Amino acid sequence: MIAAGFTASDLDTGAVLDAEAWLRNFYGAGTFDDQVFYRVGYLDGAKPGTVRRPLPHCRQQRVVATQPLGSAAAGTRKLRLEVVGKHRRDADNDSMADDLIVRLQKPFPLTTPNITKLPMLQDVRTSAMTLIWETDGNLARHYVDWGRSNIAEHTVSQIETLQIDDSHFVHRATIPGLATETSYVYRVRSGTSATATYSFITAPKRSSPFVTAWWGTITTAR
Repeated sequence: MIAAGFTASDLDTGAVLDAEAWLRNFYGAGTFDDQVFYRVGYLDGAKPGTVRRPLPHCRQQRVVATQPLGSAAAGTRKLRLEVVGKHRRDADNDSMADDLIVRLQKPFPLTTPNITKLPMLQDVRTSAMTLIWETDGNLARHYVDWGRSNIAEHTVSQIETLQIDDSHFVHRATIPGLATETSYVYRVRSGTSATATYSFITAPKRSSPFVTAWWGTITTAR
């Protein structure tokens, strides 16, 4: 990006990304399938971040991101655009995409999205924890602050963002290098919006006793 005329200040203080692709598929226009999406990687040689968006199926129409996908991660110097198609085994797996375009606008003021869904823990492991949260915008930087005793100890800035539509962005981050069966505290930040401080315990040792609980909602049709 530096060779293309961007300065380090342009890239690190609010350059905004959007992308487009040409997609042809059996399905009708406006039908989305999360197995087909484009993914843009922010590359700096050390801490790549990504943003991805499902592609609507259409018959020989150009698919354009009508809103910017989000702010490029700080430190970005290269971009990589990919179309991912995880086709099902059936007769409708003839999707094809080409003419991929990625754009970076400079400069663009960062905004403060609202955190619309609080962080939810996923993939609990003995040495790592993955969590997701949701915002109504993506023109901001996203972080997870965490530590053993306070959230100022460490920060995760490598965030994967999935754009559902123009007002729903799901962010996923993994906290690595944790100790087994140990308590930690954390919070998430999107721009200047931040959650309260929460806690979790990593997965137990094989020899440790533990209890598992399942819950859900039962809906009865009439």
